[in-house]
Amino acid sequence: MIVFPLLLLAAFAGTRFGPGPAAASTTVCGHVIGAETWTAAGSPYLVACDVIVDPGSVLTIQAGVTVLALGQYEILVHGYLFATGSSNGTILFAANNTGPPPFVWRGIRVASNGIADLSNVSVRDAQNGMTVDGYASQRTSLSVRDADLTANGQAVQVHVGAAASIVLERVNAYGNGNAVNATGRVAIIDSRLFGNSGWGLLFRIDTPSSFASLTLRDSEISDNGGWGALLYSIPPGGPAPAATVECNEVARNALGIGVEAPSGGVLASVVRNNIVNNAVQATDVVTNLWDDGAFGNFWSDYTGTDGDGDGIGDTPYVIDTDSRDNRPFMAPLLNCVQGPTPVDLPPGAATPSRADLTGSTLGDVTLSWGLSADDGGGEDDVAAYDLFLGPSYSAAGVGYALLASLPPGTTTYEDVGGGVLDPGSRFYRLVVRDAAGQATASATQFAKYSRSLAAGWHLLSIPIAPSDTDARSVLQTVDYVVARTFVNPRDDDDDEEGDDDDWEEDCRDKPWRSLRRIDETKGFWLRVRTASDLVVAGLVRVSTTIRLEEGWNLVGYPSFLERTVADALAGVSYRTVEGFDPANPPYYLRRLGPSDLMEPGGGFWIRVRRSADWTIQS
Repeated sequence: MIVFPLLLLAAFAGTRFGPGPAAASTTVCGHVIGAETWTAAGSPYLVACDVIVDPGSVLTIQAGVTVLALGQYEILVHGYLFATGSSNGTILFAANNTGPPPFVWRGIRVASNGIADLSNVSVRDAQNGMTVDGYASQRTSLSVRDADLTANGQAVQVHVGAAASIVLERVNAYGNGNAVNATGRVAIIDSRLFGNSGWGLLFRIDTPSSFASLTLRDSEISDNGGWGALLYSIPPGGPAPAATVECNEVARNALGIGVEAPSGGVLASVVRNNIVNNAVQATDVVTNLWDDGAFGNFWSDYTGTDGDGDGIGDTPYVIDTDSRDNRPFMAPLLNCVQGPTPVDLPPGAATPSRADLTGSTLGDVTLSWGLSADDGGGEDDVAAYDLFLGPSYSAAGVGYALLASLPPGTTTYEDVGGGVLDPGSRFYRLVVRDAAGQATASATQFAKYSRSLAAGWHLLSIPIAPSDTDARSVLQTVDYVVARTFVNPRDDDDDEEGDDDDWEEDCRDKPWRSLRRIDETKGFWLRVRTASDLVVAGLVRVSTTIRLEEGWNLVGYPSFLERTVADALAGVSYRTVEGFDPANPPYYLRRLGPSDLMEPGGGFWIRVRRSADWTIQS
């Protein structure tokens, strides 16, 4: 992933570079290419220069990870960032406060076409905690859930002209300069923007062609030094409101709610809110909707009466000469009248479970998966399962084409003719699409892996997770004499390295066998009788962890990304790596140097000094 200048290497001498387990910390810097995971075992991650997630690449950050910036650097997302914490494993993004001030970094920035999905995270000490680039496309999205954003210049900043999708749900933004400064398609749900020295929310429509819209619902905006919420548009408003503000508490701000736009049209609908004890309750430069004909808002300084006792004031609440709430509530709303309208969130991903070679001649591939949580539950708005097919693996589906669009409730698909009769590998990406056109792809993909084998010896592995791991099922398309794999010696006095017990074997023409199972973690020797195609169906996981025991290990390489030995084994204390060399009988092995490549489908001998977990990204 990362290339360091010599001076920087010297500065961090003794620190492991690149993601993965480490005793103390992991220093990261530069480009994320392909798929990469930051794990709790490698935490904290020290950001020594800008970290850039390249287009189509995926950075996954696991629960419990701490990310500390060593200077004014940023995490820039052109591809995909998935940071998924938990209630007891929050992911922290912050400046490294052990050095000299200023304790500030540039935060997380989502570029045009980038996608960032964060949950159970805390972001602090940044100029902008989270930023979306100007003129970002409609494909760009930032989703933040169950998060604390504090001590930032601005918690969230979306630059001019962006058409990105921004979702903040159960987010606490407090103690910042400003909380949220955004344009684009913005949804703020069940969140608290409070105690910021500037505004709580600034929502903007910058250009006439803007795709900007705002949903602000079930949230608290309170105790901010400036506006609680200011909504403004440079072009005139349209026939329908672009901003919907419902079921919120707006309290004790210097200014409560302000709406500013040129004359003509409507910018905002502000209904069923508690607007309480702001120094200035509201301003409206033009005429917007402060009630829906049945209900308005509760205003703490309303002095009207309720002669008929229906809970609605008899006279309007006057904001200015041409703006008023005609249906003000007499008492605060304890529960939002008529209930909040659900926000249409993207659908939950489907769960790929297996892929199998099927049919009488294994000529087909059958895929199976679990339904989206929004298919029959949740929002219950799944419109289709779109299945995309590609000839080579891409985590983002680059180069894939639509194979089938399947109705809700579908959990299987048969790719007729995609099995052993098709000579190439096939990769399937499953995408759930809802009625609004929002789409969510499964991180795990289906695959049919195919490789031609000449007669003779091979040192192999299966780079996908086979759905059927029985050794003879894995090798069912190959005419072979014998398959063998090595098992690291058991820890007892009678088992020494090199004993026959260290090997498992399957002689194809004999009824007995000790080699029962082959999965993606194993390397194995295979003697092929006649030239054959090895064809296996299964899943491509985002990452795989292989346990390396002290001494020799014969392992697989479950990845479709070639890496040098040095890059692939970064963080592993190894002595020797050997790979297959068909020109070097009788053992057909060659010692590999740090710059030699580890390739998909190869088996490798790795001798380690001490036991370790080795994580490989697909």
